[in-house]
Amino acid sequence: TPDGRSQKLVEHLLNVANSSKCQVPEKFKMTAYYTGLWHDLGKFSQEWQTYLLESSRDGRKRSHLPHAPQGARYAYELFGFNPISLIIWGHHGELKNAQFLESQGFIDRSESWQGCENIAKSELDLYSPFEIPRINDISTRMLYSVLVDSDRTDARNFGNQYPVKLDINKCFNPICFQSPKFNQRGKIHEIRSKFLDHCTRSAKLEQGLFTLTGACGIGKTIASARFAYDHCKIHNLRGVIYVGSLKSIIEQTADQYRDLFGSENVLEHHSDFVPKDEEIESYKDNSERWDKPVIVTSSVQFYESLFSNKASKCRKLQGIIGKVVLIDESQTIPIGLISPILDALETLVKDWGCTVVLMSATQPVFKNVHTAQFKELIPVEDSKHFFNTLNRVTYHNPCQTKLNWSDLFSDLNTREVKQALIIVNTTALAKEGYQEWEMRSHLPHFHLSSKMCPQHRRDVIAEVKSRLKKGEPCLLISTQVVEAGVDLDFPVVYRQLAPLDSIIQAAGRCNREGKSDRGDFVIFDMEGRNPPGYKLGIAHTKRVLKKYDLNTQMLEAIEKYFTNYYNSSSDTGTEIQKLRRDLNFPTIAEKFKVIDEDPNKVSAIVPYGLGKGLITKFRDVDHISDLDWRQIQQYCVRVSDSSDVARSSNGLYIWTGDYSAVGASEAIVWFAEG
Repeated sequence: TPDGRSQKLVEHLLNVANSSKCQVPEKFKMTAYYTGLWHDLGKFSQEWQTYLLESSRDGRKRSHLPHAPQGARYAYELFGFNPISLIIWGHHGELKNAQFLESQGFIDRSESWQGCENIAKSELDLYSPFEIPRINDISTRMLYSVLVDSDRTDARNFGNQYPVKLDINKCFNPICFQSPKFNQRGKIHEIRSKFLDHCTRSAKLEQGLFTLTGACGIGKTIASARFAYDHCKIHNLRGVIYVGSLKSIIEQTADQYRDLFGSENVLEHHSDFVPKDEEIESYKDNSERWDKPVIVTSSVQFYESLFSNKASKCRKLQGIIGKVVLIDESQTIPIGLISPILDALETLVKDWGCTVVLMSATQPVFKNVHTAQFKELIPVEDSKHFFNTLNRVTYHNPCQTKLNWSDLFSDLNTREVKQALIIVNTTALAKEGYQEWEMRSHLPHFHLSSKMCPQHRRDVIAEVKSRLKKGEPCLLISTQVVEAGVDLDFPVVYRQLAPLDSIIQAAGRCNREGKSDRGDFVIFDMEGRNPPGYKLGIAHTKRVLKKYDLNTQMLEAIEKYFTNYYNSSSDTGTEIQKLRRDLNFPTIAEKFKVIDEDPNKVSAIVPYGLGKGLITKFRDVDHISDLDWRQIQQYCVRVSDSSDVARSSNGLYIWTGDYSAVGASEAIVWFAEG
């Protein structure tokens, strides 16, 4: 260290080995211990010791001298083809393809392993016979995470910068659950209370894979949090991880969790979160390690970390061990990734002490595409009762004929309502509808779509909520960005024909708080291009709506829809499954994408609100910090990389085209919602 202290290599190796051993379940303890003991075997060489001492004396930067290959080779000589060698080799970088262990590069770069072994044996009990358990790719990453975290934490603690105590016995016992105070009365409050009671009783169940099915507005967030808290206490687990699909839901859930569990116990981890200045260092550490009892994160962050090969991304995975994982909006699991994701969740339950709960109002049916066995937290008959009792809307289904904007507005005027929501499938249609209404009426109207930056959408939602609460006139024309995680309550909602789960999610914005006996929910069809991936879902929705009445047969319709939808899909992750069997970690990471973003689009900052000042502030600076990037993202939109986009030398994209109430206006205005 700068103040002249030194740490013996043997001390570091034993610290890492013991820390790794203590963090993993029984079946992996010896594997984790010896992976930690061997990971820096190359540092026993005289060449590396000289390199370290010379660097310490004169402070000059020298080319990095590899020290991982020797330990990787030692494990290979003991066990042959094995994941331990890959873990040790990549603990400062990334996991290689398993075939790398048979390459000449592996042999050449680890040639000094025997000399290191001989020196190490004079100081360490280097090897005790043990049998490596069966380790699949997910468990390989979990062990990799444990080694990376133990290694970096011990090094940092010795350096005395922001020291961290590895609490290997962490559990939920010190955390309190602050029961929410419900102000509502009446039927909806009664149903929510009963749903909460069901989840509380279910906490006594043995650990496993579960589904939690509940109608929109029934209180799944609080009920599932209560289940997770009690389940942790009963089974001595380490905490909760909430996985959300949309940032609006994640932010809303994080706020609720801070009230339920206490702010100091909750880590909100996603790309849009901006920590306070005084919390930057601790946030960086906690988000790298997931070292909080309660984590609120995105599905992109969670799944892509589970299938990454980078040390920096995988490090957080040790923070999943022994926790309850709540996966919200489970119907959003990409169909092309179903098999690898469900396999991963099974491994977390079977081998890593987790309980996993898939939550949704439109629970997908996986039985025909995967062998995973899920148990219902709430019995099917009780779920049906909750759905029927909580149904606050009347579904109208005139989607056999296509309507235009004149038809819609005429129907809206006939109903004589002051407040209504219209949801369409694309930004082009939303913009078109907004402009059509603007020409026809002076009544207050608003627009929401992905062409608007996050802060713009928040501002519109806040204004709309205020008007709804006050009973003031309000028409909102939106894309599906409004369907989940936005607590809006309209007496009338129109929804363009879409996949069934989107339709039912949209109905959650209609008469949400039961202010009237029934709200009107109108499903309509309209000419226009649909987003990629909608064609199959819409086709199956049409068939289901002909056979089932959503007013009385909701759960039956959902089950039939997903059964048909998955049965007609040709691929649920075949290529990635083969790569996983081959332990081809780099290619898995490359292929596994939760969001398949258009490579021709960029994230550009727009001149909305504070965005104008941020453009001026950061246009010409040499470097933009991580914290500043997070602030900038609140004013960014995904747009085509065109003449309307300027790029600064620091990597900042700036939108120079028109930006208005409907967001960024491009020459090609159609854009599929993600």
